[in-house]
Amino acid sequence: MISVQGIALLATAAFFLQVLWLTSRHKLRDRLAFFWLLIAGLGVVIALAIPVLNRVAHWLGISYMPTFVMMLAILGLLTILMYQTIVLSQQAETLKNLVQEIAFLKKEVDHLKWGKDVPADRDNGACSGGDEAQ
Repeated sequence: MISVQGIALLATAAFFLQVLWLTSRHKLRDRLAFFWLLIAGLGVVIALAIPVLNRVAHWLGISYMPTFVMMLAILGLLTILMYQTIVLSQQAETLKNLVQEIAFLKKEVDHLKWGKDVPADRDNGACSGGDEAQ
């Protein structure tokens, strides 16, 4: 029968190989791949340190060690979720700025192309995303 440590090591090794495979297929960028490789490494450390986790859980007054591990996992996932939310917010702000800049540049190009008196149909279409057939 395989021990809990063996199963945990197999699971973290599979996760590590999955990160490497996704990185090699360019599905996961290098910066994020490094982060997930660190997470896989942490999984290996945790799998090897199950006896230590038992003692720490007992010292903290937690009688069932898997509860302690689950609490640590939830806190880790919440941290990752907060990081991803911050990155998403920054990307949304960057996207908004780029859209505004494109609209401004398109308006400027139309002004240079049509002169001072931009046709009314061209003036309203500055942010429409494309030229309609006239």
